[in-house]
Amino acid sequence: MSATAPESYATNELLRDGGSIHIRAIRPDDKQRLLELFERLSSRSVYFRFFQTKQRLTDEELRYFTELDFTRNVALVATLRAEREEHIIGVGRYFRSVEDGQPSRRAEVAFTVAERIRAEVSARFSSSILPPLPAGRVSTPSRRMC
Repeated sequence: MSATAPESYATNELLRDGGSIHIRAIRPDDKQRLLELFERLSSRSVYFRFFQTKQRLTDEELRYFTELDFTRNVALVATLRAEREEHIIGVGRYFRSVEDGQPSRRAEVAFTVAERIRAEVSARFSSSILPPLPAGRVSTPSRRMC
């Protein structure tokens, strides 16, 4: 993947049980899949991710989370296929901070992984998402993660 096309990032990761997950850049057509992941999260997981209780994601939030510029806001999803359907089982993203009206070299990082597969997938997903995000995969990478 070139530094000019992070939205085309995709890889497969092998799990201990021999299965695999597909990790790719999030797309605008992921809104429904992201909503389905959110609906499968416990209230505790939602609170830890958003720092507040939340019953659902709004249309505005779904747009914000899926329609990214891949320069300041970058996100990857971990997916599994089941019966010809792709299901998002995890999301990792970073948002570059703004200082004095300009994107800074700092970023906020967030991960969400479905509970039922968290232990199995979290290590693979986080090790796959962190290298592509800050390591020059965007036009001006963050150097310091907050």
